[in-house]
Parts: sequence; structure tokens; C-alpha cells
Amino acid sequence: MRAIVIHKAKDLRIEPIEVAAPAAGEVQIRMAMGGICGSDLHYYNHGGFGTIQVREPMILGHEVSGFISALGAGVDDFDIGDLVAVSPSRPCGQCWFCENDQQIHCGTAAALASGIAAMRPRGVLIQLGLGGDMCVPMQAVTAKELEIRGSFRFHEEFKQAVHFMQQVKIDVKPIISHVFGIEDAVQGFEIANDRRQAMKAQIRFS
Repeated sequence: MRAIVIHKAKDLRIEPIEVAAPAAGEVQIRMAMGGICGSDLHYYNHGGFGTIQVREPMILGHEVSGFISALGAGVDDFDIGDLVAVSPSRPCGQCWFCENDQQIHCGTAAALASGIAAMRPRGVLIQLGLGGDMCVPMQAVTAKELEIRGSFRFHEEFKQAVHFMQQVKIDVKPIISHVFGIEDAVQGFEIANDRRQAMKAQIRFS
């Protein structure tokens, strides 16, 4: 199997990797498609973001889908060939946060500033995901009496989104602007960097 591996900023390589047989309770997935997301671009452009930095080769990609290719012992809710989407959220389900529906603990500075300028007084702005430290127009926040909330990532929303796509309640195809083969992954990352021409770039694995 081939994987997209980041070694350092601007050092992205396509490398063969060994895939272990699934253990009990696990499944093996033959990857089909993967999206290039903001965090992938942070690793590609800067080697990470904030205090999270690449210290050893790391496989990129967490917006992936594919087909079940093998089942571990005890797995009876999937069949070989099932099409699945993989959620990168892996809560334990047992700690205080999980038991209180807090399984989860993008934006650029310019986007944040423009959002604040467009908001009406006493509105709520949600900063979703990590993008590094940034300057916030606090005088505008104070004058408008705005509330700023942080949200690290998604959890239950993933299943909802997949369900909506299965029911054809939403059509996400129009936002996919580019699709690249895995051998052209570096080109895909460069195109994804350019918001003048790319909305959502994807990698086709097979």
C-alpha cells in the first residue's frame, strides 16, 4: 500500500507501507478517496501548527473513505466491500468529557476579522479548528458586545453529515474542485494551497 508521508515542510513523499491484518474488533479499509484539509496544508507548508510539529515521518490524511477489505475477529456489523467514511475522532467513551457529551476539546486571521466586521451586535462567533495564534480586533468585539467561542473539531456531526449524504439531503460534489491521483499528490497540495482556484481538492488512492 502507498501512503502520503510528510517528513518536514515542503517534503511530501509517496512511500510504500506495510498494512497489518486487522485485530479483534478492527476492520481493514482499502482507501479510495481522501480530502486535503487545512491541517494537512499546515503540515505541508510549515511542518505543523503551533506547538504541534512534525518530529518524525507522518502519514497525512484523515478525510478518507474506502471499502472494507478485511474483518477482524468479532466484527459482525460490517461486510467485505462495504463503503465507509472514516471519522478521525476517537473518544474513549468513558471519561468525564465523553459522559457529558464533550467528546471534542479554521479559519485565518483575515477571515476571523472579516467575520467580526460582518456580525451584528451581541452575536456569537465560533472559531472552529486550529490555525495558529492570531490577532483579534478586540475593540470591535467589545464595541459590539460579541461572544467568541472555540470549538476544536467535530464528533457527532460526522455521522450526521454522512447520513445526510446517504439520504441525498445534501450534495457535496459541487465543492470538490480538483481530484488528483496519489502519484500527483504534491501537485494536489500545491493546488489546494491556492484558494483562487481550489475549493476542495481530493486524492484518489485507487
